[in-house]
Amino acid sequence: QWIGDDRIVEIGLRYYSVADQPSLNAAVQREHDLGQLIATGEAEALLMDSANGHGSVLGGPEEFDPERSALVRLAFGYGVHQCLGHLVVRDGMDGDYRDVLLRIPSLELAVPVEELPLLDDG
Repeated sequence: QWIGDDRIVEIGLRYYSVADQPSLNAAVQREHDLGQLIATGEAEALLMDSANGHGSVLGGPEEFDPERSALVRLAFGYGVHQCLGHLVVRDGMDGDYRDVLLRIPSLELAVPVEELPLLDDG
């Protein structure tokens, strides 16, 4: 059903991002960020991976839903800071998913999804 569906790759990237390490920066000028005052020179840790599961953007981000209209994710950064290899990784993931699903079409979970342990230790 999902073979060749680009949305599956995007969902995978949202769950398992390569951008899971914080980016530490120092403010070059006094600024407000989401209502928080950040003084010049003050350190700021940006956790881009946390945006991949933000409920205000996705609405039920923990649900695997390829039909959702918002497939937003920051798995490879954004703009000038976007990973140069993002197309290579997407292509590789698409090929891997396709190979597994074509070779094992009856692949399914052995237990209900609710019973799967969540491993999120970075």
